[in-house]
Amino acid sequence: MLLTYEGGLGHIARMYSSSKSASAAPLFSDVVLRVRTELFQRAEAMGVPFLSVFALPAWVAAGMYWGGPAWLGAPINFLILHPIADHLMQKDPVVPEAPTRAANSWVPTAALVAYPLVHLALVLATVWRAPQVTGWELWAMAGALGSMGGLSMTISHELVHRRNRALKGLGIALLLSCTYPQFFVEHIYGHHKNVGTPKDSATALRGESLYRFLIRGPKFGLINAFQLKPTWMIALSVTQVAIYAAIFAAFGWAGVAVMAVQSALAILTLEVANYIEHYGLERKEISKGVYEPVTPMHSWDSHHFLSNASLYNLGLHAEHHARPAIEYQKLQPNRDGRVFPYGFTAMLLLATVPPLWFRVMNPLLPELDDARRS
Repeated sequence: MLLTYEGGLGHIARMYSSSKSASAAPLFSDVVLRVRTELFQRAEAMGVPFLSVFALPAWVAAGMYWGGPAWLGAPINFLILHPIADHLMQKDPVVPEAPTRAANSWVPTAALVAYPLVHLALVLATVWRAPQVTGWELWAMAGALGSMGGLSMTISHELVHRRNRALKGLGIALLLSCTYPQFFVEHIYGHHKNVGTPKDSATALRGESLYRFLIRGPKFGLINAFQLKPTWMIALSVTQVAIYAAIFAAFGWAGVAVMAVQSALAILTLEVANYIEHYGLERKEISKGVYEPVTPMHSWDSHHFLSNASLYNLGLHAEHHARPAIEYQKLQPNRDGRVFPYGFTAMLLLATVPPLWFRVMNPLLPELDDARRS
């Protein structure tokens, strides 16, 4: 049974209002609560929370304008501020059969189209700026761009699933700007078919640390991509080399260094996301080479409001695997899905410390076995 959120910003508004002093006149307090909640819910219905995706590009633009320590804004936002704010907002209340928020609004689609253009413009501006800076600022610049690149991988994931060729092309352009075109081929034609099986490069095994996964997953994914679509991968690889050659010709080694470092950080972020999304959730082999169907039991969901608003509902992963082509604003949480104990970005950070990750996640896996047997 599918679920969706009723709350989000409206829920936050109610929490905020309930914390105000009770000394105000009850009638006035009720009116203020009602108006504030209605305004927040209207904003949600329009898809306004999804515009939070532009926070990281804004930090990169600030670094471009002010330089120096301003470049640190993007990684600080991504690694510290976002997980804290996500935790403070907590999870959305989940209500059966509530209407999907923002499903019919033009804002989510407009944001989806605008983001790649903003990202590509900032990448070009940053590699242009690279020869003009030296020392730590050059690496801070690459770190800021890499923080945004990790988010851009999420946007590319949404775009390459679209049937519209122009949108799919924007998704591939984003992946090329992060030096990871293999994701398009392996994810669409490999991962969605093989998730939860030994054939999948993006399913982390129970007890496998993030660092072992990072050695295995990307290499396995690249091999899979060439096996699945060799002609496409040759064309994408030639295009990628041409991009680096053009950057070197125009901006020298400094431009190449910024492009390479930001790509490495973006790829790292994507692969950490791959690691956590299906950790330990393996499909049962019912006969040689044949596996049980994919169910919500084979993905980890996140129901934290800010995570899903700023990552285009990436946390609603079980529903995504059930209906891969559906637009992100129409995704719904699933009653039978498995839910992370913390927000998505907090789980990304937790995965970098394997003992803590295993301590939090491994106790949840026997519950999955019991649920499957029942």
